[in-house]
Amino acid sequence: MLEASTLDSAHLFAKAVRGCKQSADTLVHECADLNGKVEWVHLLCRRKAPRGVVRHVLLNAIAKHPRCIHPEVTGSRALLRELFEYAAYPKPKRAALTLYRGFAGAEQGNARKGYYWSSLRGTAVYYALMRCWQHDVYSPVILASEVIDRDIAAATDIDAKQHLSDVTDSEIIYECIVLREQQRATVEIVGVAEARIRTDAFEALLLTANGADGMWGPGDADAQILRAREWLENYENIAAYRNASWR
Repeated sequence: MLEASTLDSAHLFAKAVRGCKQSADTLVHECADLNGKVEWVHLLCRRKAPRGVVRHVLLNAIAKHPRCIHPEVTGSRALLRELFEYAAYPKPKRAALTLYRGFAGAEQGNARKGYYWSSLRGTAVYYALMRCWQHDVYSPVILASEVIDRDIAAATDIDAKQHLSDVTDSEIIYECIVLREQQRATVEIVGVAEARIRTDAFEALLLTANGADGMWGPGDADAQILRAREWLENYENIAAYRNASWR
């Protein structure tokens, strides 16, 4: 439900339809409901607001993955297609066609349908590991797919808030929003050695972030590191048991 049928919101919406980006920004930002943010942008499309206004707020509206854009939700893909077809972000210049997604093995059915694909394999590996840590499962997997330009709705920075028109620099970490299900994506299991390397790097990142700017609350970093370390130890034991069984 849109929470703002108030005069203020109606005024902001009317100004946004006429082309005021600041009003559109305020309208979306002040809506506490994540689905509601998307609904405001959808209404801007339906009312034929300038495309520049829609481009200005669309990525921010979906950045926190509101429920209405989850691929398993009926109508989600059609909604995103309508929003992005209207916004018509320029197709990005890219250095490579291959994009990656990370997931826990049991999620494979939905993973191919997912909208967010990374330019870097390592980012996908991190995501796969984090999904495993969160759900206490031991099947970190990545998908790799050659995604053609017409299937990409937008390329964004890693926070998924800023559109990028040129991602030919291979050092740039970016995500692509992909609206066609990638049925031909190849599947690769993340091995123990790589999981160990990535877990060490994750620990260093958490400790640095915790000390630098307080992005993790007291104890949060330690708890996450402990969970990751316990998971890695179990993953190593499972792999060792399987190897012994196959001999």
